[in-house]
Amino acid sequence: MRIFYLLTGLLLALGQVVAAQSAPADGRTLEFIPNQGQWPGSVRYAGAVPGGHLYLEPGGLRYVLIQGIEHPHAAAHTPAGDAPRLPAADSLVRGHQVRVHFVGADAATPLVPTETTGEVRNYLHGRDPAHWAHAVPGYRQVRYQAPWPGIGARFYENQRQQLEYDFELAAGANPALVRLQYEGASRLALGPDGRLHIGTTLGELTELAPHAYQTDPASGEHQPVACRYRLHAADATVTFELGRYDHHRPLVIDPTVQFST
Repeated sequence: MRIFYLLTGLLLALGQVVAAQSAPADGRTLEFIPNQGQWPGSVRYAGAVPGGHLYLEPGGLRYVLIQGIEHPHAAAHTPAGDAPRLPAADSLVRGHQVRVHFVGADAATPLVPTETTGEVRNYLHGRDPAHWAHAVPGYRQVRYQAPWPGIGARFYENQRQQLEYDFELAAGANPALVRLQYEGASRLALGPDGRLHIGTTLGELTELAPHAYQTDPASGEHQPVACRYRLHAADATVTFELGRYDHHRPLVIDPTVQFST
């Protein structure tokens, strides 16, 4: 789905999210910012990702890729005195939106943040204080508590600066409930290496071949479980096929997203 923005309004709405970030010692830059009235009500948390923004919403998530927006990690390496590269003010900006729907999920499940970054932001949009927000914190992780029965979904950035999300299944939970429907992708395909390719007009999102594991209760070590995507092309839905595992113990399914915009 193609979208266009007037840059002035875009920077007023999102620019502070980018400008206020500082990278910790481990290199992570993704901060999840809670919506405290500064954004439309459908947004629960937002964060800057390479080429655009990620929005966590009831019942799923949304990628909004924007031409010419620099990722905070790249901006952190900009030579001293140089401003981050952004399009000219008041110009029209090409964008592409992809929604990922949690099919059959409980849209009322709480989203719970953890690991505060220590950063705060103030949003003063326009003259209406109803759209202002003060001392808005940032977090490194957000977890959907139970979008499906016995299943949580945790979003975070790994130390390779990639977006990861873990589906955390309690003992006995049904992995077949985890169904992801992609809306707005110009292309959706599985590669021979097991990766999921999500095409957009501004580049490609790639979900690496998923990993799954259980934790050994005695040693604490991860025990791998065979896992792969299954693409249902008729309705642009993705599920997970798993090998044998112990249904009496928790299971984690762990995809990773790469951005190449």
